[in-house]
This record gives sequence, structure tokens and C-alpha cells, in this order.
Amino acid sequence: MSSTTPQISTTAYVCVHGIGVHDSGDLAEQTRDAVRRGAEAAGGSLTDLPVDSAAPAELTHRARVEVPGHEPYLAEFHDGWWDSGLRTPRFWVVLLWLLEIAPFALISGAGGWCGDRWREAEDGVGAVGRAGRRLAALLTSAAMLAAVPLVVLVLLIGLPLAGLVPPWRRGLHHVLVEVVGDVWLYRSAALDDTVLPRLRRLVEAAAARADRVTLVGHSQGAELSRRVALRTAPERCVWVGSGEHQLSTLRVVAASAWLPLVVWPFVLAWPAFLHLALTRGLDAVAEAGRGPGVSVHGAGGVLLSGAAVVVLAAVLYGALTAAVVRWLRRRPDDVGQVPQSRIWHVKSLLDPISWGTVFPTRIQAEDREQCSPDSGLGEGDDGDTRRGQVCVRYVPPHPEGPWWAEHVTYFSRPATGAVILEAGLARPEPVLPGTVARVPPWLVTAAPVAGAGLLWMTHLLGEWQIQLLR
Repeated sequence: MSSTTPQISTTAYVCVHGIGVHDSGDLAEQTRDAVRRGAEAAGGSLTDLPVDSAAPAELTHRARVEVPGHEPYLAEFHDGWWDSGLRTPRFWVVLLWLLEIAPFALISGAGGWCGDRWREAEDGVGAVGRAGRRLAALLTSAAMLAAVPLVVLVLLIGLPLAGLVPPWRRGLHHVLVEVVGDVWLYRSAALDDTVLPRLRRLVEAAAARADRVTLVGHSQGAELSRRVALRTAPERCVWVGSGEHQLSTLRVVAASAWLPLVVWPFVLAWPAFLHLALTRGLDAVAEAGRGPGVSVHGAGGVLLSGAAVVVLAAVLYGALTAAVVRWLRRRPDDVGQVPQSRIWHVKSLLDPISWGTVFPTRIQAEDREQCSPDSGLGEGDDGDTRRGQVCVRYVPPHPEGPWWAEHVTYFSRPATGAVILEAGLARPEPVLPGTVARVPPWLVTAAPVAGAGLLWMTHLLGEWQIQLLR
């Protein structure tokens, strides 16, 4: 704590970056700038202060944060740069691993989309609107799942071919080794042995200087900070665009060696099931429409002996596969656990990395209501936060960045900075109005159109499979 201003409390922000190429101090600087934007949007200010020469090297910035109606505080930004000293994975190792886990990642993404949209449907609409949103979420997710084999086939053929062509291989090498390689590292022993202990030591050192510690993690860094917080129990965590749902799936696959052998046959057989169901169903409709000579009973028999039988076989095969997967899967002990900290999830509806955040079952609807943007979250007689609570703060789409860049533009938005600022206050209270979670209208229209197109292409893939077997 600073000796010159003892009346002001200090918050230590430990900033943990995500995947990709990052220089030391990048996320700490972005976090400081985000807090500045949040403070200025709320009518306050962030004033930079010098860093003591005796401070640890990880402490890169200090500042005084002031917002009207709230107690000012000193903010210290610590660099949780974890990417140094780690061995870069080999190109073909990452490529083969990516092909192995592709079905799991795509299925996990579809499930995450459905879960988030299901929760969004509860927000501010009547029963009819809620049912409509949930139906749209289910249909879109079903289309995404049905298209998994098509996407896997494109990856299975396209990525190895690109790896054999020198000009394409150079660009692909950068993406796989420098970006996807960090995800590969996440399920390796090197992370448990090197990265997590280093981050835990950093949190403990920051706690010795400050009144409270707020772990700020972006993307994979948010999931790393979750695992760190399970052991160090910082007062607060802000997880920005957390990849917890997807990364947890990859860790389950890494711990369950037989899962790919069970899931891959189902994924490869699914287009053939879809093709047979569609063609038999269309045959039944055509038979029923040929004239009054065909009875309803006869048309129903065609349908029962055709499409319905195929659909029933596909459902039974899927249920059997799901049962075997559930039996074979091995979950690491920390998957799904939530630290005993006050936690803010910062998400964008257009960011697929943040889909499907894992919520603990103990958090009930009334808890989510208590941590809504208008609730005066965490204010008690002692001014401390309620430990072990999780709430979600959606941020609006970036006003200038493209929709596909949502994941990398969080820290340039005042709404993100306002949440990080809130997590640094002695009494955490919202400093800006919350953003209501709404899927953009263009996405509501585009999703079923894209889903129908993907289903049709998957049907054509199934037709090709059937012809190969004849």
C-alpha cells in the first residue's frame, strides 16, 4: 500500500493474457487503458502514478482511479505474462491434434451457443417470446450439430493439403504453432508444471502489496486465472471472453483416450443418416401426393418404413454413442469448479469463444438477479463482496470493429473497463448501466438460412457416402 496516501485502499490487478503472440506487459497496459475508458465514461478519471523502483518487475503501471459517487482507490497493474520459457510445439503435432479434437470443439461450440441463448430467453420477454427464442436456439444448434461432419471433412482434407504446399504452409504454420499451439499447451503437463505455479506466485506477491487482488483474464487467460484462483482465492476475478467451456472439453478429451474412437465413427456416419432420412421422407410426401388412389394409411406406411425408421436408427445410434461417451469420459478434478471469489464474466453475444460459460449449480436464479447491473451488487455492512458469487455482464458490440473481431476488442470498450473498475472498488457497484443481452436481428435472420444451407450440403455429403458404399 502506498505510504503517501494511506487513506486510499489499493487494488492489485493481475492481468493474464490469452492465446497468440503477446509481448510482456500487453494485457496489463490494455487493462489500464480499459479502466481509463470506463472511468471517463462514468464521469471520472484515471491518473497515472510513478512505479516505485523497488517494486517487482511484474508491476508495470500504477494509477489513481476516481469515479463520482464511489470511493477512489489506487490501482496496480501486474503483468501475468505466462508465454515465456515454454517450448513451441511442432507443426504436425498441433495439426494432427486439431483434427483429432475438431468434432469435440464443434459440438461443444454448438452446445455453448444453445445454452447461452437459452439463458438469454429468460430476459425481459413474455412466455410466447421466451418459447420462440428457445425454439430458435434449439433449431440453430441442431443445424450446427448436423453440419459438424461437413466442417470436419473440410478440415480433414484442407489442412493437410495446405500443410504440404509451401506458400500456404507458412501462413498455416503461424496460426497453428503460435495461436492454436497455446491451446494445445493448455492440455499438456507443461502448463500444470510451469505456468500455473508461476501465476500463483504472482498473485501471492501482489496480495502482499495491496488491500485486495482482482484477477483479470482474457480468453484462455481467463480459464488459467480460474485454475489459479482455486488455489490462491483472490477476492475478485474478471473473466473477459472466457474460453472455459471449450477448454474444459479439450481437457476432458485429453484425459479420455478412447473418446475419439467412439465419436469419430458417429460423426462420419451422420451425413448418411441425414441423407437417408431426407430422401425417404421426400419419397413419402411424393407418394402421398400422387392422387386420390393413394390412401393416407399407405402414405403413412411409406413414411414409417422410410424416414421414420432411419431417424429412429440415427437417434438410437446417437443415444448409444452419448452413453458410451459419458461412461468413458474422465473429467479433471477442477473442471466446473468455481473459486471462492467474487466473479464477473464479461461476454459478447457475437464472441464464439465465450459461448457456454460453465456456471456452478449452486448459483440459483435469485443470485443472478442480485448481481444484475441495477442491483448494487455486493454492498454490505462491511463493504466487502459476497464470496463465491458469479454474474454475467454483456457488453455491446464494438461500434467500429467487425463482428468477427469481437473477441479481440473487449478492452477497447468502455463497458469492459467499467466492469474491471467495478471489481476494483472497495464497495463493488456498477458504474455504468448494464447492457441487455440481445442477439442482433441480422444474426437471427442469418442463422436459420446458414443452417439450412449447411444441412443441405451435409445431405449431399451423405449422398456421396452412400454411393461409395454401393
